[in-house]
Amino acid sequence: MRQEQESEEQARYAGLGKGPWWKKGARARTELKPPPQIRALIDRSEAIDLQTLAQSFEKQHPADDRKLLQMLRWHGGGNTVTDPHEMAIRDALDYALAHLMLLELSVETGYLPLELIRDEARRELSSLLWSSAAQQFICYYDYVTIEYLARRVGITGIRNVAPPPVNREASTRFAIFLAQFSDWVEDKPLRLWLSFLDDYVEYEGEQAAFRSYLLGEVTNRSERFSRLLYGIQRFLLSLSNLFCVLKPSERAIFGLFYSYWMAKFFGYELEEDGYRQATQQSWADIIRKHPEPLLPPTSNDEARAAMRELLIQQIATIQESWTVTSELVAASSASKR
Repeated sequence: MRQEQESEEQARYAGLGKGPWWKKGARARTELKPPPQIRALIDRSEAIDLQTLAQSFEKQHPADDRKLLQMLRWHGGGNTVTDPHEMAIRDALDYALAHLMLLELSVETGYLPLELIRDEARRELSSLLWSSAAQQFICYYDYVTIEYLARRVGITGIRNVAPPPVNREASTRFAIFLAQFSDWVEDKPLRLWLSFLDDYVEYEGEQAAFRSYLLGEVTNRSERFSRLLYGIQRFLLSLSNLFCVLKPSERAIFGLFYSYWMAKFFGYELEEDGYRQATQQSWADIIRKHPEPLLPPTSNDEARAAMRELLIQQIATIQESWTVTSELVAASSASKR
């Protein structure tokens, strides 16, 4: 029986390395890998302190350190990222970090034992987060799950955030989540909407123009707007279906995978002490009040009413999970190094 269990765990573990996020993160693992002198420090020590590695690199190679800080900077507040190379590296880093988040969540849910993923987690964490630029990146973009994993496998130098206890009853729902997350990564209409949410636009003022369209102030629907509308539908369907399957007590830890996107959708900005609501009306509020652009083009009033109610319910389901997730992030943000 024990042998069968170990075989099943090995198969599960191997499966995590075959998901679409792994291939998409390859460029970050290659281009952001530690230089030889930092690699030597990692290999020589069982006690890995990421801050010490970053300080060593900054002292030896200050110009290269500044380049990394520029590449992985916060892209809000006028620091827009437009360089294709920088965008590609940042996207790849997101996917490489997603793999580490999956390792942590697999342990949290009892899907995999810690002993099975520990070595890979330590290797990948140190290989990706050896620079101050990468360490700032995970703080900027709300990677609390990465901080959980570092604490769990004994890596220091970033915020010391206590990970959740293992809940072995959630292993089946982790498997469901894994299928959903694979679809999330591969869904092109959804990815288009996420890029738009993240301020990657085709022209200056495009978000304002799309808001005007949703509000009914502009009636002309471009092909681009049609694609964005479909992306919104995919976004709502994917997250609402996931959160409906999860137990209420599990929604926050799974929600950490999507906290950045939920914050954008509900009109929140991440600050040092947690999320704060922006002054601009959120996408969620606009869609709730003006769902017509998302409704099917049919004269059947009953069908349109049913679709309107479904959209409102989907948003409500996601908002409930966003609330508990943001509370978890705020609590984690209060932790000190």
